[in-house]
Amino acid sequence: MVAVAEPLRPAPTRTSGGQILYVEDFRAVQIGLWNDGVGWAGSDTDIMFGGKPTMRLDTGGNSNGGPANPNRTAITSGVVVKRRVHDGYRHRFGMEFWFRFTSLNLTSNALLSASIYNRNGTQAHHGRVWLDPNGNNVPMHARILDGAASNALSGTNGAGTAVYADVLTSVLQNGGGTHTYDVPSGRLDRAGGWHWCKLVVDFVTLKYVSVQLDGEAAVDLSAYTLDATDTTGFAGMHYSFEFSASTGTRRWVNIANVIGTMED
Repeated sequence: MVAVAEPLRPAPTRTSGGQILYVEDFRAVQIGLWNDGVGWAGSDTDIMFGGKPTMRLDTGGNSNGGPANPNRTAITSGVVVKRRVHDGYRHRFGMEFWFRFTSLNLTSNALLSASIYNRNGTQAHHGRVWLDPNGNNVPMHARILDGAASNALSGTNGAGTAVYADVLTSVLQNGGGTHTYDVPSGRLDRAGGWHWCKLVVDFVTLKYVSVQLDGEAAVDLSAYTLDATDTTGFAGMHYSFEFSASTGTRRWVNIANVIGTMED
């Protein structure tokens, strides 16, 4: 008798677009992303998604000093966890993922963003979406780093004011301040509430393509330019999550089922 293998489960997704480059579902002993900020990023077997571990981003009690938004470049006084893929500015790329506001007080003093950015040896070109809860039990906002507006205020040296454009409002389902999981305070809700996001950018035109949040339709972002800053850093493409908080009390979020795509 020939044993029939169980077919591979498809990745949990709300979109069918894009050629999949990688799927990170955190079932491996070591996660396939690396944190070069502070705090901690690692596999979390307490908060599961689809029967698999998730990635926990934990500030470890480090404070970001209270910026108004996730900045033009990553806030290194928080978690900055990334995967690198080489591409010479030739394609459109996307990243989709599920995320959960897990710990207490994430609606006003914490910043969660996701980025796709590339470097050419002299400049970095950032596409970044700020996932802003905007309060508790209210619509969540997706805000993107507006390259043209930021550059007009600050130039390309990497310093100065970051301008974020509010491009999408999700449904009235945001439990960033309730249904949390915080054992010391007796909040034991492992189920929580999961959100989904997909960001697509174009490294040929150096523009955004689209963003989706939860069940909303994709928003056309072709009018927005990627932010450019001067850098001699590693000349490679990055898929990145950034999480920081303006409090010395630990804060954490969970990320699940990250899918990198090529969208040409």
